[in-house]
Amino acid sequence: MIRKAFLGFLGIVFIVLVVIFGVRLFSGEDNRNGQQLPAQKDLTETAIANPASKNCEDKGGKIVFLNETSGQLGICQFTDGSECEEWQFYRGECKKGQFTSADTSHAYSGVITKINGRFSFKDSLGITYTLEIPANVSLELQERLSAEAFSAGIVTLVAAETPPLSKNLILKSFQEK
Repeated sequence: MIRKAFLGFLGIVFIVLVVIFGVRLFSGEDNRNGQQLPAQKDLTETAIANPASKNCEDKGGKIVFLNETSGQLGICQFTDGSECEEWQFYRGECKKGQFTSADTSHAYSGVITKINGRFSFKDSLGITYTLEIPANVSLELQERLSAEAFSAGIVTLVAAETPPLSKNLILKSFQEK
């Protein structure tokens, strides 16, 4: 009877040791000081590349990301000093060797307001920007903007946040809904 109890006890100890060893084996590695090392990334994992970024790199460019309030914007920079917004380059709208600053304009959807003669723009995420109107904008467009500011209707405008993360939008164009 004692022998059966002893063998049962040894069986339980063996199972506990196997479980502890298994957990230790499949957990992260330790260095010599007993500290946990970060898990290594699985190099067999595949990811789908952004076609605009891949196109830039395939054609000799380097991708640089600008962080803006509304998200990230990829700029394709070339060794000759020229640059293009990555999707414009992908669509063939700008080329390597064109020495103009990358057009970082993109669409924003929201509401235009005008307070004390200054335009503001509140996007669909609730972020409020100062909307700067370039000096060369026609009087007709300025009047349309003013009318839109009083209607409080949703518009889509194309603008660049300059400089990035500044909450200043430089208007390029807009479209009423």
